[in-house]
Amino acid sequence: MYYKKIRVKSLDAPKRLYRLLYVREDLNLFQLGVTILLAFDCEFCHMFTLEDQKNTYVDKSWLNETPYIFDLLLSIPQEKDYEKHKISDLALGANNTFKLYYDSGDNWEFEIKVYKAEKDLPGEAFGHLIEGAGASIWEDNRQLFWKFIESGSDALSVEEKDFLSEMINVDVETFDAPLDIDYFKDKIDKAESTCGRLQEIQDSYL
Repeated sequence: MYYKKIRVKSLDAPKRLYRLLYVREDLNLFQLGVTILLAFDCEFCHMFTLEDQKNTYVDKSWLNETPYIFDLLLSIPQEKDYEKHKISDLALGANNTFKLYYDSGDNWEFEIKVYKAEKDLPGEAFGHLIEGAGASIWEDNRQLFWKFIESGSDALSVEEKDFLSEMINVDVETFDAPLDIDYFKDKIDKAESTCGRLQEIQDSYL
């Protein structure tokens, strides 16, 4: 199975929260997004979108059947179904990059660089983690994450640290510890079943 090499970095902390992965070339963009977010310990409490130079790729339930004429005239990026497109369909920007956004409220923003390198790897896993930094995103708590990144763990109160630990299982003191590759390998190995589970949940609401 052929894999593409990608580097995914949080634009809040590019050097402290990133992942280097190999991902299957044949994944659609929904499967790709799920694989990437699992590598950041995402709980999928919210939706995600991807964006290249020309289009925004979203869940089909978000699509407008007919684009607004003013959007077309102004060349505003059009929304497309992320299950119908692959990484090879993307109009990559500078340095062969595109964006992934998770949670329209917190708006976690990731830049993804696509390398020319390909690798033939055994098995059919959606992805393989090579390296990374930063334990995880902080689900629903990006403002506290900013505070931590800008001013360090001492800037967070005891109450805030306890809240993060109890509610989203975040230990700020170990955020920068060496990444537990085996833990995330297990997460990413479940990408296909996670996609199936998310689609079942979505279908139950539509």
